[in-house]
Amino acid sequence: MSAHGSSGFEAVLLVNLDRRKQELEDLCDALTSAPVGGTVTAPRPNPIDEEPQYGFRTATMWLSSWLTEAWQTSLDFLFDHANRVGKDDGEAREFIHIIGRLRTRFAHHLDRDDPKDRRTLEECYRWYRRACGASIPRDEEQWRRCQISLFESAERYLSQAIDIAHAIDRHQDSEYLRELWKDRLSKTGAVLDYQGLLQRAAGDLGHTKPDLRALEHRHQRRLDKRLALLPSGGNKDDAIGRHVERVILEETVALLPISAANVMERLQLPPGEAVATALRLAQVIQELHPADLNRANLLELLADAWQHLGTRSSSC
Repeated sequence: MSAHGSSGFEAVLLVNLDRRKQELEDLCDALTSAPVGGTVTAPRPNPIDEEPQYGFRTATMWLSSWLTEAWQTSLDFLFDHANRVGKDDGEAREFIHIIGRLRTRFAHHLDRDDPKDRRTLEECYRWYRRACGASIPRDEEQWRRCQISLFESAERYLSQAIDIAHAIDRHQDSEYLRELWKDRLSKTGAVLDYQGLLQRAAGDLGHTKPDLRALEHRHQRRLDKRLALLPSGGNKDDAIGRHVERVILEETVALLPISAANVMERLQLPPGEAVATALRLAQVIQELHPADLNRANLLELLADAWQHLGTRSSSC
C-alpha cells in the first residue's frame, strides 16, 4: 500500500490531536477564565493531499508554531508545575526539545562543521532512526512513519498537559495555582487584544491601512516579552499600548538617505550614542518636510538643528 493510500491513519491522529486541543482549551477556560493561548500561524498538515516528506515538514512547523509559540505560556506553566502535582515532565521536555531541533533543521541552513549545528543534526539523525529505522528517511513509507511518530508524541504531550491541569484542579493549592496560571496568561497576547491595540495605535499615528495580522505575527514575541516584565495588576492595555505605538512607528519609518558615517563626518561626532540620537533627529526632520530630501540637504538641516539644540542644552 502506498503512503498516500494509507494516509487515513495520519488523518485519524490529527483528529485525536484536535480532541486533546479542545480538551485543554476547555480546562484552561474552566480553571483560569482565559484562552489557553494564541492563534497558530503555521499551515495545518494535510496527510491526504501532501507527499509524506513534505507532510512531515509541515507537521513539524505546525506543531512548533502551536506548542512552542501560540500555546507556549500555558504549556510551560503546566510542565513547570508537573512535579508539584505529582506528575513527571521528562518525556514532555524531550519532545519539545526535539521539535525545536527538527524545526531548526528545516528552517535554517546548518553548517556541519559548526559544533552547535552538528549537535542539532546528530539529534535529528537519532530521532529519525528511532522513528523509521533510518538516519535519513529515503522513501514515502519512512517519512510516513516519521510523521506518525511525531503525531503520536504530540498527542502524548498534550495528554500529559491535560493530566497536569486536572491534577491542579484537584490539588489542595488549586486556587493559588489557578491564579498563577491566569497571571501568566494575562501577560500574553492570548488575553490582550494585540490587533485591537495595533489598530488603535495605527489610527492615532496616521497609518491608515495596516496589515494587523502580519504586524501581530512579526512582533508578538517581542510584545509578550514586554508584557512579562510588567508587574501584576495595573492597566496593562495602557502600558503595552506604548510598546505597540513604537512598533507602528518602526514599521512606518522611511529609509534615510544618510548613514551613521555621514552623520559622524558632518557633525564631527565620535562613534557612540550621540550618533544614534542624531539619526533619530534626522528621521524627524525628514518626516517634517513633505518634499524628498537628498543627502546633502538633510545633512545641512541636521547640522543646523544639532547646533541649535546643542546650544540650548548647554545654556540650560
